[in-house]
Amino acid sequence: MANGFYNNERRDSYPKGGVGTDNADPERRELLARFRKEWITQGIDEEGVEFCRRAAEYLQQRKMTSSYVRNIFGELKRIESKGFAQSRTDFYLLRPKVAYATARAKDRGIEMNLFREIYECMAPHVSDDRTFKNLVNMVEAIIAFHKACGGRD
Repeated sequence: MANGFYNNERRDSYPKGGVGTDNADPERRELLARFRKEWITQGIDEEGVEFCRRAAEYLQQRKMTSSYVRNIFGELKRIESKGFAQSRTDFYLLRPKVAYATARAKDRGIEMNLFREIYECMAPHVSDDRTFKNLVNMVEAIIAFHKACGGRD
């Protein structure tokens, strides 16, 4: 893929704290260092499920509500129903929507940087319907674990 943001030449993981500029939180850095591109390119495994659980707990502890990611998840499901190939542009436009949701949450004292950084780690590895579905599965797992550990709607 020729797009500079979403080509597969990018790093496999972000061990120095992810793609964001706020790397002060060592727990967030450690979580992001555990991300593996294979969860998108090949499918999630038990380690990936554990990653989603830990990410959800982190987000819940920092007061993220599922309403902040509901629009993003709804857009992912809409793209999934139309097919990735037909909705590639919509997928690329999710990146600024995730950034906007993160900034909006921050204005209300809610920490969502980890969600944005995880999305930024996953998105470059999406190239077809199968890899897109793997991304959707990971986002869905994070949302489900978030709710299970007491996250608010």
